[in-house]
Amino acid sequence: MQNCIHLAGREEFPAEKRQEYISLADTELARLMTTVQRMLDFYRPGGVDPQRLDVAELLQRVISLLSTQLEERGVRITTGFSSRLPKILAVSSQLQQVFINLVLNAHDAMTDGGELRISARPVKEMVEIVFQDTGPGVPPEKRNIVFEPFVSTKEGGTGLGLSVSYGIVAAHGGSLDLLPDRGPGACFRVLLPVKGEK
Repeated sequence: MQNCIHLAGREEFPAEKRQEYISLADTELARLMTTVQRMLDFYRPGGVDPQRLDVAELLQRVISLLSTQLEERGVRITTGFSSRLPKILAVSSQLQQVFINLVLNAHDAMTDGGELRISARPVKEMVEIVFQDTGPGVPPEKRNIVFEPFVSTKEGGTGLGLSVSYGIVAAHGGSLDLLPDRGPGACFRVLLPVKGEK
């Protein structure tokens, strides 16, 4: 951003080139604002009152939102939602952020296309949501630190998506885990309590 602003102020450059530098700085500022907002969400995820919500409905909304992006990459989505899923007490926008992040991580991992299976079922007093892709999986050396801030398995990643998601799920009284023994690909499991935060 600093370089772009500096170059935009150079009067010897043509107006179009200077405008290009301003646009680049604007794009980077938007990316920076998103990163900062994710960090704020990570440290204060409980600022909104939870409501009863249908997990399957929320997952379908996320799939619809990302369908074009997934189709362009050749990623197929298959779902398996139990008909006995209870509604859970949660903040819809925050869980949507978690689900979008997990779907996009699978999308980014499957560079040549593949399949992402999303399932949801009741487990005792919890709802279990599993995201299983057919990508290369998480490297063994990253498995124990994948939820730490600024750890990323993809080039250019901020390393905040999974750590923010982990914080949101924990604030709901649930857990987010990587299940390394469920290959091929990466398998992430979200467990959320039906009655909300414990």
